[in-house]
Amino acid sequence: MAISRLEYLFGRYAQRISTEQEEKELMMLIEKPAHKEELLRLIAQTIETTPAGLEMPGQATSSVLEAIFQAESPRLVREQETVKFSRRITWRIGAAVAVAALLFGWYWNGRTQKNKVPATAKTTGDNSLPPGGNKAILTLGDGSKIVLDSAANGLITHQGTVKIIKRANGELSYSDPEGKPAEIFYNMMTTPRGGEYELSLPDGSRAWLNATSSIRYPTSFAGERREVEISGEVYFEIARNSAMPFVVKVHREMAGKKDMEITVLGTHFNVMAYPDEPEITTTLLEGKVSLTNGSANIVLRPGQQAKLENTAGFAVEEADVDKAVAWTTGFFQFENMNIYSIMRQLSRWYNVEVSYSVKDYGRLFGGRINRNLNLPEVLSVLEANNIHFRIEGRKITVLP
Repeated sequence: MAISRLEYLFGRYAQRISTEQEEKELMMLIEKPAHKEELLRLIAQTIETTPAGLEMPGQATSSVLEAIFQAESPRLVREQETVKFSRRITWRIGAAVAVAALLFGWYWNGRTQKNKVPATAKTTGDNSLPPGGNKAILTLGDGSKIVLDSAANGLITHQGTVKIIKRANGELSYSDPEGKPAEIFYNMMTTPRGGEYELSLPDGSRAWLNATSSIRYPTSFAGERREVEISGEVYFEIARNSAMPFVVKVHREMAGKKDMEITVLGTHFNVMAYPDEPEITTTLLEGKVSLTNGSANIVLRPGQQAKLENTAGFAVEEADVDKAVAWTTGFFQFENMNIYSIMRQLSRWYNVEVSYSVKDYGRLFGGRINRNLNLPEVLSVLEANNIHFRIEGRKITVLP
């Protein structure tokens, strides 16, 4: 029996062998209401044929299927806005696309674990532990603070002649109707644990802040450089201006090292510089960047990643770009990652404290999980690989 175009494309996408053009065509097809019944059949068929040990836990399956048709979360369905993926394909995301993103984002594979034993997280008290969301604090030049997640859309305030505006999609932007301002102020945006935020800088460059991150920037760029300072994790898309390079100063406690600088003209890149991570990681998607740390200097090409450790210089390698920027598209992506690295990410996003009952777990994991799920649902996926957790309020203990 001949198969439909939707089924053909769906099958190739499920096997991860589809081309970029095929993926784009698939997303267009599954947004059409006329394909709803066929899409449901394909999803059910995929779930039924998932190999043992890789399927979603029952509770998580119910939550995902409920989210598919309610589609009320802005992270699941971003109607009337665009979502930019790391391969630079821009898709309008409707409820059906969210289905695909959830379904194919839900796989988990313990790299060194052959027998996958389903388990249930041991919990006490209220353990809904919802995911983070759009949360940030804006500190103005005079030191006053504005809680952006509770601020109304529209004009928030002025800094001299510059207007600070909160867009309907939550993005913060700057506008100066009078041209270059007579006075320049410095603002700082800070995201808490469990927060992320999008910022349009005065020159049109854009920055996405992950949880527990910050960016300090002027209300207008002047002089020979456009300069900002960051901590935590930030993804940038820089507006090109060959006459005024864009410079990112990365601040982090580093033994015996100066702060790192990134110099660009126009490019897309991600910087992760959390104080609890062993290295500063810079991943380049487009363009060219120059990295400087003390006397060390390197230039990255697209698809490369540089790591700067506390006691060594830069180490450059080919990047897993999808992994580096997965957080900007609503996913955790773990590849050959130990449980400590995974739990640091979960701790920041869900605002929880993590402790360990064993010093060395010695296993590596790989997988991709939607960041919109509640924490117990995420942990239940991990537990399918025979690693267990105890939840007590906002404290998570990793068990033997």
